[in-house]
Amino acid sequence: MKILIFKKRLLPIGLLVFSIIIIGCGDGALNEQINSMPPTVAPASEPVAVCPASSFNIDPKDMPGLKNKAVNGDGEAAYRIALYYEYGPEMNLEESNKWYNLAAKNNHSESQKLVATDLMNSSNPAKQKQAIRWLSKLSQEGDGEATERLAGAYNSGKGVNKDLAKARLYFFKAVMNGNWQSIGTLIYFYTQGIGGPVNINEAVAWLRVYLMIFDPGITGIEKINCEFRRKLMNRGALKNRIYLTDDDIKRSDKVFSSLWDNLTKKDLIKKWRRESADLDSRVTPRNSLPILQCPSYEEDFCE
Repeated sequence: MKILIFKKRLLPIGLLVFSIIIIGCGDGALNEQINSMPPTVAPASEPVAVCPASSFNIDPKDMPGLKNKAVNGDGEAAYRIALYYEYGPEMNLEESNKWYNLAAKNNHSESQKLVATDLMNSSNPAKQKQAIRWLSKLSQEGDGEATERLAGAYNSGKGVNKDLAKARLYFFKAVMNGNWQSIGTLIYFYTQGIGGPVNINEAVAWLRVYLMIFDPGITGIEKINCEFRRKLMNRGALKNRIYLTDDDIKRSDKVFSSLWDNLTKKDLIKKWRRESADLDSRVTPRNSLPILQCPSYEEDFCE
């Protein structure tokens, strides 16, 4: 069962238009320092949502100074150079990989997430443990994506001893750190008793939170049940097949009210509604949301 969902960076094709030709960016001494670092697989070279004047559009005359800052501990400088070599006119993924690693070692959070992703895919236990250290650090700093990845590691036993109780805890923390993509997995854990006891009230409360923000048109017990079962079936085998009743909804009222208040205080309701509006402006949520994946209501299991 694949639990991990990690956001990719997106860049419109139209932004890959540059008017400069980079000359003389090589620096033997700097390259020698970077080459001494252990390589990892370069981050996936998918586009990133930035404007033409942003990180990777570096003036040639600024490159030596930027590299000097990077090798002297400036994580943001190393990250800009990594972006330049991944997406700029002198595309070089090997170089990009070196600078991402340096940025991560220089405590650059986004680079640590990117490099940790590659390290977790390694068969080298030492690299996996380094990934866990970075993900744990970022989780403690409140990064929802990193917390979700850490939860996935405890769920699979990759880089750590498999611990479903910790996986359940970290999926909850991921959501509370703003990662709504973990809500579906949390519902699955609560209904199936994974990493702890079955808790239908919590599961239903989280389902109601999700539907109120991302799919408020889903009303009525039959449609709610359909969404409920889809979330469970998208997560893996079911040992507990649950059919909600109106009483289940009512019994979750107290938990839902407390949960909603807590999420409101953390400004997560506003944040997720903005993200929902953004999704609505680009795609049809029913066909795109990672935790929904809904076919039509005429599917057999919805009847």
